[in-house]
Amino acid sequence: PLFAATLAPAATTTLRIQNMDCVNEERQIREGLSLVGGVTNLAFDLPGRTLRVTHSPDSGGRVLQALRDIGFPAEVVGQGPTVGGSASPGELAQGPS
Repeated sequence: PLFAATLAPAATTTLRIQNMDCVNEERQIREGLSLVGGVTNLAFDLPGRTLRVTHSPDSGGRVLQALRDIGFPAEVVGQGPTVGGSASPGELAQGPS
C-alpha cells in the first residue's frame, strides 16, 4: 500500500565532497545517484561542499561507491534521524554486508 511505502525506514547522511562546488558537478552527482536504488532525496550545499542524502538503510554503501565511480569521493560527516527504524553510526561507511 502507498501508506506503508511512505513510512519505510530511511536514513539521512551528510557527506563532504571536496571537489563539488558548482552546478555542473551537482548535475553529475544527481545523474549518478539517480541510478542508485533507495535514494529518495538529495540536498546540496555547494559553498559548504556537502550533500545530505536521504536513502534506505541498506543503500549507503552503494551511494558512496556511485560517488567514487563518477569521480566524487565522499567523507561521511554526519547521520541524522531515521523514520521507522534506526541506522548504526557506521552503516553508510560500511555499506551492505
